[in-house]
Amino acid sequence: MALPEVCALLASLPLSFWAAAGILLLALVVYYRLHVVQPVVLHAREDGAIGGLVRDRMPILREHYWPTFWCFESRMQTVLASMTRRMIPDIRYQREV
Repeated sequence: MALPEVCALLASLPLSFWAAAGILLLALVVYYRLHVVQPVVLHAREDGAIGGLVRDRMPILREHYWPTFWCFESRMQTVLASMTRRMIPDIRYQREV
């Protein structure tokens, strides 16, 4: 399909479709911001020497972790990887794990 045909198809969709798509996108953004973006958690004792050293020398640990917006969920990453492997069978690699 050429680009003008795709544009014509998108323009012919009803307004209710675009309203529903906008609401779903807004819901996804709210979910992403409230439940996906989280502070980095360091699993070390708060009063321990190593935990304090790592926190002092790695300021990135005081920030939030922002995973990719389009594929932030681990199960979706697995599905995407298996689909990619099926579409591109010529990749030659050796798994080490």
